[in-house]
Amino acid sequence: MLYIAIFLVLAVLAQSRPKETYVPALVALYLFVAFRWEVGCDWHGYLYQYRFWQGDTLKDALFSREPLWRPIFFLQHQIGLEYQWLNVVAAIPFFAGIHAIARREPNPTAFLALVFPILILNMPMSAIRQSVAIGIICYAYLAFVDRKTIRYVILVLIAAGFHTSALPFVILALFIGRELSWRMVASALVVVVPAVFLFAGSDSAQIAAQRYLGTDIEASGAYLRTGTLAITGLAYLLLLNRSWREKHPRSHPLVLIASVLMIMTIPLVIFSTVIGDRYAYYIMPLQATILARLPYFEQFRDKPVIAWLPYIALVGVLLVWSLLSSHFSHCYAPYLTWLFGTQESRLGIFY
Repeated sequence: MLYIAIFLVLAVLAQSRPKETYVPALVALYLFVAFRWEVGCDWHGYLYQYRFWQGDTLKDALFSREPLWRPIFFLQHQIGLEYQWLNVVAAIPFFAGIHAIARREPNPTAFLALVFPILILNMPMSAIRQSVAIGIICYAYLAFVDRKTIRYVILVLIAAGFHTSALPFVILALFIGRELSWRMVASALVVVVPAVFLFAGSDSAQIAAQRYLGTDIEASGAYLRTGTLAITGLAYLLLLNRSWREKHPRSHPLVLIASVLMIMTIPLVIFSTVIGDRYAYYIMPLQATILARLPYFEQFRDKPVIAWLPYIALVGVLLVWSLLSSHFSHCYAPYLTWLFGTQESRLGIFY
C-alpha cells in the first residue's frame, strides 16, 4: 500500500499546489528510487553483472554491445564503490530527463505523478539500464520539439549506447519539422518501424528475435500497460488532435506520432509481449504529457472529472498489479532503503 499512498499524495499535490511541491516531490522520488535496498525485479541481475565484469579492462568495457553501460561498472570498480551505488548513479539521467520534460509542463507535479505508477516503478526501480536510455530519450523528444534534428539523432544514439532498444527511434528524425496528419504518420510507421527493427540485420535485432520471438518468455502485465497507452492514443486522435495542433503547434507533430505509436503497441505486444512492453515504456513520458494537459483544453476545462480520470484509472492499474501480481509482491514488497544505513540482505545473499 506504500506505493498507492505515494501516488495518491502526488495526485492530490498535482491538483492543489502543483508549482510549490514539484521540486520537493522530484527530489523525494529520486531518493526513494536511488537508495532502495533489494527492491526491484532486476536487483540481483545487475548484482550478477557487477560481479561478472569485475575483472574488465577499459577495452573490454568500451567494445561491448552497449558500450556506454558496461564502462559504468568498470569505473565503479576502479573507484571502489559498492554495488548499490549503481542505482544512485543510474537514477540520475532518468530523473534528469523526466525533469527536462516536466519543467515545460503547465503542471509539472501532475506529469511527475502520472509517470510514477508504471514508468517509475518498472524502470528506474527495476530495469535501470533501460531507464537510463529513457531519460536520454526524454531529451531527444525535446530536441524533436525544438526541431534540432542533429541533436535528436545524437541523443538517440547515446541512449542506444546504454540500451540498444532505443535505436529504432532514430527513424522519427524523418518527421522533424514536417506538417503531419495522423494518416500519414500511421502509414509510415506501420511500414518503416517494424522493418527497421526486425530486418535491419543488426546484431541487436537478431539477439532480440532469438530471445523473444517464438519463445515462452512473457512480460507479465504487458497487455494492461499497453492497453492504457492504446486508450490514451485513441482518445487523443479522436478528441484532442485538432485542439492540440492549435494550442501547441510545436509539440503537435511529436505528440501525434506518439499517439499512433501508443496504438501500435497493441499489435506489437500480441507479436511479442516483451518487445511490445519494452517499447511502451519509451512512449510513456509523452502519454503523461497528454494526460497532464487535459484540464487545460477548453472542452475539458469545466469538467473536473476529466482532470481526475487519469489518476483514477492509474490507481486502478496499480491496485490490480499490487494485489494480483506475484512479481509485485516478490520484487517490491516490502520497500527497504539503505539511505540511513545499509540493510542486511533479506535473501541471505553475500554482498
